[in-house]
Amino acid sequence: MEKNKKIKQRAGFIAAYTVVFVIACLGIFLPFIQENKSFMWKTDGLFQTFSAMVYISDYYKDIINQLINGTFNPEMISFNIGLGYDVFTTLNYYGLGDPLLIFSTLFSKDNMHIFYNSLVIIRLYLSGIGFILYCAKMKSGKYPTLIGAVIYVFSGFAIVAGEKHPYFLNAMIYLPFLLIGIESIIEKKKSYLFTTMVFISIVSNYYFFYMLTIMVFLYAFIRFIDVYQRQWKENILNILIRGVVQYLLGILLAGFALIPTIFAFLNNARGTTGEYNSGLTYGLNYYVKLAYSFFSAPYDVNGNFTFLSYAPICFFVIIFLFCYRENFRKHIAVKCGYILATFMLLTPVAGYIMNGMSYASNRWVFGYSFLTAYVVVLVIDDLLGLSAKKLIPMCVLSILSLLSLIKLGSYRTPFIVLGVIFLNIMILSLIIITKLKRNAIKYTAVLMVTIFAVISFGYYQNSQFGYNYVGEYRKNAEAINIIEDTPQASIDLEADEEFYRVGNYGNKVENQSLTMGYNGTSSYYSLVDGNILKYILDNEITTIRQPHRFFGLDSRTYLETLASVKYYAFEENSMEEKRRPFGYTEIDRKRRNNSEVTDVIYENEYMLPFGYTYDKKISTDYYNTLSSVRKQQAMMQAVVVEAPEIDFKDTIKYSEDKIDYRIQGDNGIMWNKETGTISVEEETSTLTITFDAIKNCETYIRFVGLDIENSGSGHFTANIITNQAQSKLNLTNSKYRWDLQRENYLVNLGHNNEGNTSCVISFAKPGEYELKDIEVYSLPMQDYVEQVNNLAQEVMTDVTFSNNKISGNIDVKKDKVLCFSMLYNTGWKLKIDGEDCNLYKANTMFMATDIKAGNHAIELTYQTPGIKAGGLITMLTLLTLGIFIGVDFLKRRKMEQKACISPEKLEL
Repeated sequence: MEKNKKIKQRAGFIAAYTVVFVIACLGIFLPFIQENKSFMWKTDGLFQTFSAMVYISDYYKDIINQLINGTFNPEMISFNIGLGYDVFTTLNYYGLGDPLLIFSTLFSKDNMHIFYNSLVIIRLYLSGIGFILYCAKMKSGKYPTLIGAVIYVFSGFAIVAGEKHPYFLNAMIYLPFLLIGIESIIEKKKSYLFTTMVFISIVSNYYFFYMLTIMVFLYAFIRFIDVYQRQWKENILNILIRGVVQYLLGILLAGFALIPTIFAFLNNARGTTGEYNSGLTYGLNYYVKLAYSFFSAPYDVNGNFTFLSYAPICFFVIIFLFCYRENFRKHIAVKCGYILATFMLLTPVAGYIMNGMSYASNRWVFGYSFLTAYVVVLVIDDLLGLSAKKLIPMCVLSILSLLSLIKLGSYRTPFIVLGVIFLNIMILSLIIITKLKRNAIKYTAVLMVTIFAVISFGYYQNSQFGYNYVGEYRKNAEAINIIEDTPQASIDLEADEEFYRVGNYGNKVENQSLTMGYNGTSSYYSLVDGNILKYILDNEITTIRQPHRFFGLDSRTYLETLASVKYYAFEENSMEEKRRPFGYTEIDRKRRNNSEVTDVIYENEYMLPFGYTYDKKISTDYYNTLSSVRKQQAMMQAVVVEAPEIDFKDTIKYSEDKIDYRIQGDNGIMWNKETGTISVEEETSTLTITFDAIKNCETYIRFVGLDIENSGSGHFTANIITNQAQSKLNLTNSKYRWDLQRENYLVNLGHNNEGNTSCVISFAKPGEYELKDIEVYSLPMQDYVEQVNNLAQEVMTDVTFSNNKISGNIDVKKDKVLCFSMLYNTGWKLKIDGEDCNLYKANTMFMATDIKAGNHAIELTYQTPGIKAGGLITMLTLLTLGIFIGVDFLKRRKMEQKACISPEKLEL
């Protein structure tokens, strides 16, 4: 009976939490319902999270089908992901490994938005369940726990991250379960929960696992000191061994996921500039906003996810915890933890460390939110027991917060005003309920104000009457239409069985190839091979601003061909169509589905296949001495390798012409070539350059020594416009977290049979910058045609692709270099005629091998780097764990059997 009563009580409590949760969600997300919006952010939400979800769903479905058919060979690499990326290490950040995404298999891509939206709510709900279970472990009261759960689940980070990046919420779910596990370890008990959560955290998202690890170890240290105090010496070894063993066990079980991720992370393009330059403190603006953001509607204090936004009761609880005599000797451990966490918020050094030493970011504040919510649970009983007289200091602070609005000036925003109003509502409520005797009514009053506050904060953030956050999100059910309502959708991707890529331009629909299933040249993922970035920078491509975000190969004839680009598709008469590379012939025109737009499809007459051959090599050292205009020409004639036996650099022919130009007059832009400076008066200012480009050439304008370090902005764009091209030049400096540290930019003005005559340059930000020189080049195409034909004389034939395997044949008349149009990756292994052969990096980011004269069978196989070692670690760990569990079970059974033997039987 007692057991049934407890079950009913727990079920009733969960039901109460569910009701409160539903009410809060309806209020906070009402603007989304009113505007028929999804939780899909217009940029990352659609291009990264949703696209990855569609791919992961199909990926899981394929694995399930394999298992049904008695096989297991999951795809480890896909040419649909960027230029051909590893599946797991690229998509793990977006949920590949997240247990919840298994349910995506129940949805098709057309209704995946339903699952996407539902998952936001489910993750928020589970965050609260985790918090409730932690409080139960700590033997907290029901009413305080419910209030704390509302504070945690609807904190600023949860609301913003839950809308922008739904997978960020996984960390909020995992944290309380990890801490429950730590509590069991401190109690000297086994904690399979802790090990399991370490495992799940790793396979779900390596990035947040890193943060969670730091939080968990800090928590464990503080809690250990708090629990054992003077007996810490006698217990530290026991607890430390237990904790480390359980933690390492989780890591070892996840070896198949962690080891490959470490391999990939070591060569990641993102954060490669890596020097810390944020100082020890933030600016005054940060600290003023941070103080008010604690009890106001969500807003990002510094653009780095520093979202707090807690219900007003939190402010008074923290004041009570630290400033009232009643708590002077109480809750020391919690105070230490809170002081440490607050200090971490006050210095960018902590943000830098918690963000993996990449740049200062406070994405870890979900941990601060958890701690704040738990402090409420811990001390609210005592707070509600205070007399009205004891609340006077808090009342004074509330009134001062009102008066401070007058002095805030430019800092006074609706966010802050709303927070101050609720602060005063809360203190007024606390004063009123001091006269009440029943605690249930007191808690109900606090809960009601808390719910009202979080709903008001969230609604204001989302509503068009407030911050209008809802305006940044996609309409329901429009995601797939946006992805497929593009020229690329008009290409018949199944008509051609050979390997090829589709050219990309701009950033209208990023990662489109992931969802549509074609091989592209652009990508936008957090984990990207650093060789690609080097290739982009070597060729001075201007459209890149972030090291992990590529918008294709700038429509450059040479680079597109070397990457096996076969098709381009454009809207009819668009500027992009005019800027298409040389050698692309129109093959089709189509009216786009459900649209009045006509798309034009072009095919590359000079496309290079998957495997093509060189008879010359040049060294990387020589290649690095070349200008960007010459580098692409060099790669069309000789393969670039680290140290060739013979360097054919003296045989390379360069055909570009440097063109004289005239500055036709300025319109608010003055360039002084002698001093190497350029002054821009305003955003609309322009500089016009005229020149006589040679016909049938690809024309480039190159900016040498362009440095915006002294500008007031960390990044902005310069636009270059001709009669047939619109090009962007993305500029950055050291103030930008992803500064690429570059000063030279080669802008492609496109191929034109008539020759370009002028271009107009404008800068998005006024100011004075450094600019040493401007150069204009015309690159004739006659030599290009001959060079492509040479590379295409002897190529791989009968090429077939299957999961993790590529095979084909080649016949060469003399010893040559076989270059593959795929990214260099140590996961690839090569066999020629059944014999293992060496693969090496070629042309900065591709792969090649030496091949002898004759007819050969080529076989390439791929295995994610580190997965074999990681998988072996996982299997050995499972085996060892199984043995230990089995031995432990047999011991316990033997002891139980002995206990069952009666004294009478023993006498006999």
